[in-house]
Amino acid sequence: MNTIFSRYHQAWLNDDWDAAVALWSDDVIHHVPGRHRFAGTFRGKAAFLEHHRTVFEELGGTIEVVSVHDFLTSGDHAVVLVTE
Repeated sequence: MNTIFSRYHQAWLNDDWDAAVALWSDDVIHHVPGRHRFAGTFRGKAAFLEHHRTVFEELGGTIEVVSVHDFLTSGDHAVVLVTE
């Protein structure tokens, strides 16, 4: 898992979305907490990417990662806790 996550992290740093998304499970879940219009749970690659596209457009083409809180990995799962 750490090798896969390292590849994902490098793709993310390189802004290589194709490489990053290729490493996602088809049933990826993206959870955005809160009660605002961007909040929700987005299941699957297509839903995640559509949500990201919508947020990116609404924010004028910028999404800034403020901090990465933690990486949680096991043999079957990887979770990244970030503030954007």
